[in-house]
Amino acid sequence: MGLSLTVIIQAANVIARYFFRRSFASAEELAYLGFAYTFCLGMAYLFRKRAMIAIEFVANKFPEKVQRVIEFINYVILAITCGILTVHSVQLSIIGWARFTTALRLRYTFVDLAAVIAFGLMTIYSVSFIIDILRNKRLSSVSLQDQF
Repeated sequence: MGLSLTVIIQAANVIARYFFRRSFASAEELAYLGFAYTFCLGMAYLFRKRAMIAIEFVANKFPEKVQRVIEFINYVILAITCGILTVHSVQLSIIGWARFTTALRLRYTFVDLAAVIAFGLMTIYSVSFIIDILRNKRLSSVSLQDQF
């Protein structure tokens, strides 16, 4: 939906510029906002579904127990990294409260919240995957053919 909104706003801006020789001052900001939320929430969704493109052919060469250890280490690193990025995104969002966008006069906090939400969700999903691995649950992922 966010991507559709972005395309519609940009198309309307192009049409207005072409036919009326005027553009909407806020079109760029709305398009950026739509793109930021689409990208960040899409990234979190793909992470949750484990549909991110991964190089598994190396890990698959190892025995099952070694694969589980590799997977565990991978998600521990991801949980720590996403947790750190969540903290930094929150700090950026707090700083953004004092700044406003040029045309819409929105606080940058609302732009930066997309990253807070995405990295927060990815941290939660990473911890959930770690718990599943420790419980010996098999993590399912989307096949490579279904990703395209």
